[in-house]
Amino acid sequence: MANLPRRRHLEVLSELVSPEGKSALDIGCGDGALLRALMRRGLAEGVGLEPADQQLQRATAGEPLPNLRFLPGRGEALDFPDESFDLVIYFNSLHHLNESVIDRALTEAGRVLREGGFLYVAEPVAEGSHFSLLQPVEDETEVRRVAFERLCAAAEGPFEQLREVRYDAPVRYADFEAFRQQAVAVDPRRAVVFEGLVEGLRQKFEELSETDEKGYLFSQPMRVNLLRPV
Repeated sequence: MANLPRRRHLEVLSELVSPEGKSALDIGCGDGALLRALMRRGLAEGVGLEPADQQLQRATAGEPLPNLRFLPGRGEALDFPDESFDLVIYFNSLHHLNESVIDRALTEAGRVLREGGFLYVAEPVAEGSHFSLLQPVEDETEVRRVAFERLCAAAEGPFEQLREVRYDAPVRYADFEAFRQQAVAVDPRRAVVFEGLVEGLRQKFEELSETDEKGYLFSQPMRVNLLRPV
């Protein structure tokens, strides 16, 4: 995936699926930043679902906005009626699901989508300097491959694929400590592993990064698949 254009996640999403007037469910919403940005672009209703307590706390502690809420939950068991949303988003989160529940989670996404709704899946590819930096902490090569495989299978069954877009979305950190905090926030189980590798990771952080006045930058190739139920 060499020579990919550098783009912002929000710009790609807004280009493929205009958020204005829509209701969206963001599964694995993390700190809620994406949903808040979409609300500011005209999203009518946003629901963020997050299984990790630390990330959910960060999401709920953020700026309150009308028609925006964050709930605990998992993609394979959505506690919403059929046809509840215009848009279901998996942003950097599909590969975090256990392989055994991915098919069920995609089926659930289709169930809660309204007629004419979209499933938007943005996944990091196992390439680039950011992947190389994180690989010693947790090698996600296989889980990312499996998630994409199951998504492709869904695109030949309950969904049809409308678009695939690839781009580079560099990840920025103010310093090494910011990288550590973010890596552990995604999965607290990484903390012990991180401590055992800290000096080697610090060296990789310096070697792999680009630097500018705002900090340290790492390349992260992305793949976006836009689907709709059939």
